[in-house]
Amino acid sequence: MAAQPISLHYMEPNISTLSAIDRAYAAIEMRRTRFDTSNPTVLPSHREYLTEVIALIEQGIYWRVSGMQALERGDFDSLQWARTGERLLQGFRGLRVPAGMEKHQSLVQQAISELTNFFSEYSPAQQTNKRQSLDQNDNLRRASAAMREAYGTLLSAHAYADLEVQGAFYDSHLALDPL
Repeated sequence: MAAQPISLHYMEPNISTLSAIDRAYAAIEMRRTRFDTSNPTVLPSHREYLTEVIALIEQGIYWRVSGMQALERGDFDSLQWARTGERLLQGFRGLRVPAGMEKHQSLVQQAISELTNFFSEYSPAQQTNKRQSLDQNDNLRRASAAMREAYGTLLSAHAYADLEVQGAFYDSHLALDPL
């Protein structure tokens, strides 16, 4: 007796070449310009700090976007998101901050702290119109103001940077801004 052929149902492979951070940028319809550490317009004394701080900011973007999506789905654990925010803050505190970047560092930490406060205090029962409520949330307003000021501080300190570097600064800081 001949073997019966096995019929396999073809399934399209689910392959994503996008990293979690790329997907977070895409979810908020933001462009992602990668920071080029070898760019000659970056001060050598700031290169290591900028590489590390932008990597942490991008982890913060993933955290913020994932948290907001969890809120929208109703699948939100405020304790989990607050703990992750605290771990991010520890990462920022561990950075070696070069002279002239202290204010930037402080502002980014303030934004992460305000986002952590938002996530830890969030209660779906308090929200009626979610978008309006988010726009009026004091923690989110302070986080947004801190990120905008941090971007301005960074740009002032690196006014000589070329458009690619400025684009990386802009994209990362704007994407972490919750408003």
